[in-house]
Amino acid sequence: MDKTEVENAKAQTLTNGRAQCLTTERALTRSPPKEGNLADTKVKRSTPLAQPKRRRLDRRLKNRLYETVYDLNRGFNLVLETFERLERQAFFRRDYIRAFRNIADELRAKTNYELTATLRDREQREAAEFGRLCRKWERRFKSSEDARILGKRQRRQQSSKKP
Repeated sequence: MDKTEVENAKAQTLTNGRAQCLTTERALTRSPPKEGNLADTKVKRSTPLAQPKRRRLDRRLKNRLYETVYDLNRGFNLVLETFERLERQAFFRRDYIRAFRNIADELRAKTNYELTATLRDREQREAAEFGRLCRKWERRFKSSEDARILGKRQRRQQSSKKP
């Protein structure tokens, strides 16, 4: 392909908006290397400081989650109270109204079980994380004098336990 043909193809690409392959001298994809394995077995893991930290749940978001679960339960209570009113009015068949009320109560219980289990797991992880931070803070500010006093107390307790 000479220079003028390339220029004409570029101009045509600009006018009609379609890209064209001008030469076929190189392959569009690469072939894997012939020697060795594609997987690298000598991979180094990055340092912990370079790893992204898990973000804590925003306190406002956590409050909104608990409030949303509360609102959901208020809605379930409204539905259950409505079924009780329908049952008292005795216009509809009682056995159907009771069955529907039981279904709604079961749905409320299952929903609360799943949602609170998720919240409980999150709270448990946060409690463990904050516990680690507290122990780290205590170790950081514990003086050598504190360690010496603690050692004396432990030795006294061990000697008082021996008969």
